[in-house]
Amino acid sequence: MGAILVIFAVVGAVYHPALHFEIMGDAYQLVYHAHLASHQPAVLFADVDGLLRPSATWSLVVDRFLWGASPTGYHLTNLLLFGFAAVLAAVVGRRLGLGRTASTVVAVLWAASPFTDEIATLVAGRIQILLAISWLVLIVAWPGRQESWNRVNTTAVVLAAAASMASKETWIVTPGLVFLLEVGLHRRGPARALRTAIPFFIAVGLYLTAYLAIGLGTSGYFRWSLAPLAKIPHELAAFMQFEELLPLAFTVTWRGGLALAVVVGLAVVCWRRRLWSGLPAFGLLLLPTVPTLLVPYLPQRFTAIPHLGFLLVIAIVLSNLSDEVSQPRLYRAVVAAVALLVFLAGVRTVRADLVDSRGISEAHGRLLRETEALVPQLPDEVPIVSVRLEREQPLLEILREPAGLVKLPYTRNNDPYGLIDTRALFDWVAADRGLRVRAIPDLRSIDTDVEAVVIGHQNGGFDYLPAGTQGASETVRHWSERGHPVRIFRVEPCDSSD
Repeated sequence: MGAILVIFAVVGAVYHPALHFEIMGDAYQLVYHAHLASHQPAVLFADVDGLLRPSATWSLVVDRFLWGASPTGYHLTNLLLFGFAAVLAAVVGRRLGLGRTASTVVAVLWAASPFTDEIATLVAGRIQILLAISWLVLIVAWPGRQESWNRVNTTAVVLAAAASMASKETWIVTPGLVFLLEVGLHRRGPARALRTAIPFFIAVGLYLTAYLAIGLGTSGYFRWSLAPLAKIPHELAAFMQFEELLPLAFTVTWRGGLALAVVVGLAVVCWRRRLWSGLPAFGLLLLPTVPTLLVPYLPQRFTAIPHLGFLLVIAIVLSNLSDEVSQPRLYRAVVAAVALLVFLAGVRTVRADLVDSRGISEAHGRLLRETEALVPQLPDEVPIVSVRLEREQPLLEILREPAGLVKLPYTRNNDPYGLIDTRALFDWVAADRGLRVRAIPDLRSIDTDVEAVVIGHQNGGFDYLPAGTQGASETVRHWSERGHPVRIFRVEPCDSSD
């Protein structure tokens, strides 16, 4: 219980400023999707822009019910889930042979790390938290060397694997983690471990087949070249403080090569000392990066789970070496001092990252206030054409000189200030008035003679624009031909028929 209190105290002390932030970026689309799901249950299992991550939808449906349009509630849920993941990290440490103190230190260092602060402070980062929780539960439930399979751990493993599948596409490396757990924790031979992993490989095959069959996919994210492979040594070098984590400009450097050599050395130490419990830790370090190798960027959220694996590997090796040094007290004192320095440095960088997040939150707050001024005037059940007239990019201005780590600005060029999907923006603001926004993705679904209300967003707010008499389709074509991004939707009462 003491370790749990310490971990949650650290999370609260470090991240409490996030409770005052707006939700930001992609989170609005996820919340919009959750709002639709609360009226159309089938949407609970639907994709969001080609990405199938239903567990985020389920959690946000609960958030929407509990908190409405209060961003504080969403951030509170995120921090509670993040704290729970950190507690599970400590439990995993114990499961892999670490003592109580060492496992708690690993959890605290992970929770207060700049490699994890993005998933803690961004509601959209919940996807990574849910995946981490699923994998950590899988490790905790997996039987150890002297343990056998029973109904309880079998059920827990199946549920954890299913939860990982519902969290994020990265779950497809779960069979690899299963293999390493069977060899390193259950202490079975490679052949038997492979047989245990076969059902998980089959599940992944069925998942990928279904994913492609229903037209989902993320092909636009991938770059078919060897350049993104540099992210592996770069990520490891960032973990070891050899170089700063860069989301785009990572290249192969001697520092990255040194970091890779250190990891290989740690693997050799584990092999020679028969530290088989290090295998699942290496799995967390390396496997999550595999599905993203061809993605040409490396944001902080991609590094969260690998960083936990890195900390576990280091802790397992250091704990084993402590039994053989000539002066164990001095050794432990040095290790504790280094851990304290890492913790303080992590907190300092996280605080700087929170400064950046505060600026991004304020930019979102400005747009929300502009939208709140317009929503009461919008008519129901009429196509609304929203035209982006400005070319402001507040994210680029804020992140050009970040206070913390270099960040990747996710701008939406078709939406106001490049910040929030327009339909999700209006849905978030209109929900408190008993309204919802229905997207109109295809102009063919609109009667060409129906007139539309046209609004334009300029620097400072929304204004009505002349609609003319062309009808909705012609109105959209008119503005699109002039190079202005257009979104079209309608506002309707929440109790209207689907």
